Amino acid sequence: KAVRHATELCIEGRCEALVTAPIHKEAVALAGYPHTGHTGFLGELCQVASPTMLFFDPVSGLTVALATIHIALRDVPDTIAGMDMERFFRELRTSLQKDFRVPDPAIAVLGLNPHASDGGVMGNEEQTVLEPVIRELAQKHRIEGPFPADGFFGSGQYRNYDITVAMYHDQGLLPFKVLAFETGINVTLGLPIVRTSPDHGTGFDIAGKGIASPRSFTEACLLARTISINRKAAD
Repeated sequence: KAVRHATELCIEGRCEALVTAPIHKEAVALAGYPHTGHTGFLGELCQVASPTMLFFDPVSGLTVALATIHIALRDVPDTIAGMDMERFFRELRTSLQKDFRVPDPAIAVLGLNPHASDGGVMGNEEQTVLEPVIRELAQKHRIEGPFPADGFFGSGQYRNYDITVAMYHDQGLLPFKVLAFETGINVTLGLPIVRTSPDHGTGFDIAGKGIASPRSFTEACLLARTISINRKAAD
């Protein structure tokens, strides 16, 4: 009820942004809610079919977006194949321009398969889904890939781009949380409202120990304010 009410306040223009705290997904499921997290629930409330999860580190500038979000790994290939990838990349580019004030974003796209399939040896989603869209968009925009995910982060190649697009949850969030666990922020793109949250979970393992850090939540509040200002300026 609190999230629903807060979202309504933002839609009505009575609040500038929504910053959510971590939730326990199993508890949400046991309570009978069909969503696996805030992102899907907010999409339903805002009547947006496929909001995008973006993760931003204000310290390093590392920015990662997910092509798919909270779905089983076995469902990722079919989901990727069924997506309108061109629309996804165009909307992502527009959000970066409007929310983060990046005039001409440089976008890196990771492959789905190991080594980006090595020319089709291990899967063909790179050749059939990703490469045609990247070639088309690259004629007018700064977008490159698909890159093998392991070497891309290990070599620091991500520093050459404004954002990296991962094909699934752990592909993008494993390196992101290694590099930016204390300061990372989750941003939901594609909504008519501004929504951010800390990038960590509920932390039940450290509850009551007095060692939790508020840093990520603080950064989420600050970024929500910044995005709100940027959207007003863009409009």
